[in-house]
Amino acid sequence: RVRAMAAPMPDLSPEDLTAALKDKAKKKVTRVRKRRLQTLWAGYGAVNELELDPLKLKLIEKIVQPPDGDGSVSHERKIKSYDVEADFYRHVAPRARTKGIKIPEPFLVDGSGKGLRILMGDLREEFPSCPSSHNEKQALASLSWLAKFHGHFMGAVPECCSSWPAGTYWRLETRWEEWEDIRASSNWSELKAMASALDATLASAASSDVGTLVHGDFKAANIQISSDGEGVGALDFQYCGRALGAKDVAYYLASSVENSLVSLKEEKLLRHYHAALIKECNVTTYSFEAFFSHFELSLLDYVRFMAGWGFWGNVQWAQERAKRIIAARGAELMAAYA
Repeated sequence: RVRAMAAPMPDLSPEDLTAALKDKAKKKVTRVRKRRLQTLWAGYGAVNELELDPLKLKLIEKIVQPPDGDGSVSHERKIKSYDVEADFYRHVAPRARTKGIKIPEPFLVDGSGKGLRILMGDLREEFPSCPSSHNEKQALASLSWLAKFHGHFMGAVPECCSSWPAGTYWRLETRWEEWEDIRASSNWSELKAMASALDATLASAASSDVGTLVHGDFKAANIQISSDGEGVGALDFQYCGRALGAKDVAYYLASSVENSLVSLKEEKLLRHYHAALIKECNVTTYSFEAFFSHFELSLLDYVRFMAGWGFWGNVQWAQERAKRIIAARGAELMAAYA
């Protein structure tokens, strides 16, 4: 389990890095050049680029050094998320990479009581672009990545992510504070009232054979894209866990796709994902109609979170779609769990 740190974790030596690379190191590492890329959310650590000489190889180092815990739900959620990511890179990533799923190659996962260090390959060499909003070509490629990831794990979710058994960072169980912040006088009071019923419906569906391992934070900032726009790699697996793949899809469309694209071509994007998913997992019984129903409920669930936390991304599209879904399906949801 990740712990608070009083002092910084020591840098990896050239000898440490040579050992971590194993067969990938054709020569011994003699010098390491380190550059800070970003700090982690809320100051819980940092992401660094390590350039190794004479290999001319760049690696990514994620260092998690959380502040002292204050006992809050938010702090515990973040701590658990890094435990999950460590589990993912130890146990899931090697298997996924053998199936052609483009994720960073893990070289070292060290959580030995001195914080957490994850040393991994740099996706930017193959996928150099990270646009903040995706056009149609980039969106189709990103949805194809999701379909491959979801299809591989559909009906076979690994047990190693037990500390975060249900995927996504906005799931209701960990977001009651945001639920409380939805004012009774707001436009979303009806959605607040049906939140538990909605959560139970999605959880029940995820426990079936269409449940899969979701990324849990599949947004543009966590997606690297090739120069031609047709290849995609993904990173940041803090909130992966069992859920419906539709949750990743709904979040991605709401957060990361050009507004005009998702407004005009929502069905095209959804059908592309569904067709790729069926091809990947060979589950012909999961119809587009069933997936679309899951997508609508997943979008509603994410809007529930934003109604308390704050709206961002494709706000107008997400709000308008959510209101239509509530009008069409709200009574049905409430009746099912009355």
